[in-house]
Amino acid sequence: MNQLNHANLIQLYAAFESRHDIILVMEYVEGGELFDRIIDENYNLTELDTVLFIRQICEGLQYMHKMYILHLDLKVNLLHPRISYSNITPTLTQLLLTI
Repeated sequence: MNQLNHANLIQLYAAFESRHDIILVMEYVEGGELFDRIIDENYNLTELDTVLFIRQICEGLQYMHKMYILHLDLKVNLLHPRISYSNITPTLTQLLLTI
């Protein structure tokens, strides 16, 4: 998973396994979950925003699929907005370890 490198995927830097735990060192992304932003009463979600979000999500998934990796637990709370200036880019958290 740490071989994946795409703007719409949260980067996994390292993984450590002990007898009782698995520790993932992942990229820090500010902004919380995209779902929380969408349901915020102060956030005006436009149709264009939705189109851009879905496009970016599909680009991240397409990249994973090209690398023969499936995200088997895709849901809204795994999407995190990467905020740069006024742009919001959703990123997928890679929470599955499939080999």
